[in-house]
Amino acid sequence: AIPFKLVLNFSPDLLLKSVFDKRKIPVNYHCYGLKKTQKPEAEFEVARDKPTIYNFLGDPKVPGSLIYTYKALFEYLKSLYENKPFDVKFRDYLSSIQNFIFLGFSYEKWYLSLMLHILEFLKETPGIQRSIHGHMISCEKNEKKHPGPSSERNGNMLTFYQNEMKVDFIEECDVQEFILQLYGACGHLGILRTQVPKPQLKEKVDKEIIKGKIDNAIKLIIEFLDKNKLEKKKNAIIRLQGNYNANKDKFQQKLIKKEDFEVEENNFKKYLLELASNFG
Repeated sequence: AIPFKLVLNFSPDLLLKSVFDKRKIPVNYHCYGLKKTQKPEAEFEVARDKPTIYNFLGDPKVPGSLIYTYKALFEYLKSLYENKPFDVKFRDYLSSIQNFIFLGFSYEKWYLSLMLHILEFLKETPGIQRSIHGHMISCEKNEKKHPGPSSERNGNMLTFYQNEMKVDFIEECDVQEFILQLYGACGHLGILRTQVPKPQLKEKVDKEIIKGKIDNAIKLIIEFLDKNKLEKKKNAIIRLQGNYNANKDKFQQKLIKKEDFEVEENNFKKYLLELASNFG
């Protein structure tokens, strides 16, 4: 697993926690609740080997913690603003975090920006330089499928988050692809909680390229992309493979110079290695 110390869950369910439980990864679990009758939580703590999951929108097993009505929503926002239910260590840790990654959020919701302010994600802290990364899935899709007023509105919203909240959006990047690249980077650094069995994709591809078997290297990458349903990347590789094979045929027919073909071949090898390296 990617070694996040703190995961703020904005889904009112236990799916995320169940994934950790299924993989037998110990976690500290906390749930935000409005009811005073709610049992006191365990003391907040974060650790690399024992991540903390914090459910912001309640827990289906905790009576009265879920938000079903606007009244409950407003009470929830009010309690967040008052900041009373939060453990002091939790507030202090949030204030010290340097990097945030938001995945799967609907940025159209007005109360998300309010929550960002209330939770002081954007508050200036001496000595802390924050970087907030977001992924605007809905805007990218709407821009392509529904050009017009909605696209303009999404563009304005994107600008608002960039300028006012200093959110750095990842452009033209599939969420799953981003996570796989992050996972691969953590694997190379040796900081995954459960290390990936060797050899990894990059090592396999590297071996095939050293042996001069580029087609085998391409096959390994395509199988990986296909397995992880990264169709856009897979189609791009297939197109490049077609261009490479076409130029290879031209070289064999002596229609292009050897040095020209070798330059293109080396560039293609470099691209394959970089791509494999991104995914571990």
